[in-house]
Amino acid sequence: MKVGILPLDQIDLGVKFDRELMKIKTRLSEEDVNNLKKRCRDFLIEAKSQLEKRLSDNLEIISCINNFCPSKCLSQMRKDYKDIPTHFFDIHEFDSDKIESQYRKLMIFNWKEEFSNGCIPDDAIAFWSVVRTYKNALDENCFEELAVSALNAYCLPLSNATVERIFSHVTNVKTKLRNKLSTVVLSAIMRIKTSLHFSGNCCKDFAVTKRMLSLFNDSMYGASAASSSANTSSAPAGSHMSLNYTNEDFDKVIAVPFQ
Repeated sequence: MKVGILPLDQIDLGVKFDRELMKIKTRLSEEDVNNLKKRCRDFLIEAKSQLEKRLSDNLEIISCINNFCPSKCLSQMRKDYKDIPTHFFDIHEFDSDKIESQYRKLMIFNWKEEFSNGCIPDDAIAFWSVVRTYKNALDENCFEELAVSALNAYCLPLSNATVERIFSHVTNVKTKLRNKLSTVVLSAIMRIKTSLHFSGNCCKDFAVTKRMLSLFNDSMYGASAASSSANTSSAPAGSHMSLNYTNEDFDKVIAVPFQ
């Protein structure tokens, strides 16, 4: 028997395994039953080993991200600021002293009052999104740097599954018939599709705001409407005018639904 491994008769393989085993136990010898349990045990050991190989580099990061969970960061037993990795704060080059001050003040506020149901959600994204928009009497976002750093931590992909899904979406959008889509347009479409997917919404349910509509004007193309009309009228029939928009213009429009 391997060191540190329980005997076969003490290993809990689950209720479903026991039920299925009872159905066929009369047709199996004791040796067959033990061999079956050994195979299940070895499978679990190998599965654990494979998970450790895949997550070995991420385990420390996952543990650190867990410190941003509302139930932990608002607890009296929470970790000190010095125990939280600073690489989550270095993305935007925030002032470390300012973030430390915000972290210490986080427990002073009654955050239940900031939620409509009077309860702090278990969902860390929902919690830190509210913390990010919280304003004091001076109309200042007094926890913005800390909240942004926490949200950055939760944006980290723990595996490549999310990236693979994005690539699959790209192939669905940029087909042979749409192979001339520019990188800017493709990026905008992917951002919209991804946001709708993760928010659980559908394009038919999306409500366009007045601010979004105000951003759709002639300035987003880098040229006035008059000059665009003149160029269009002078262009040969059947020709395609290229729109002179920039990444910054698209970001202004596409980022609106997510703010």
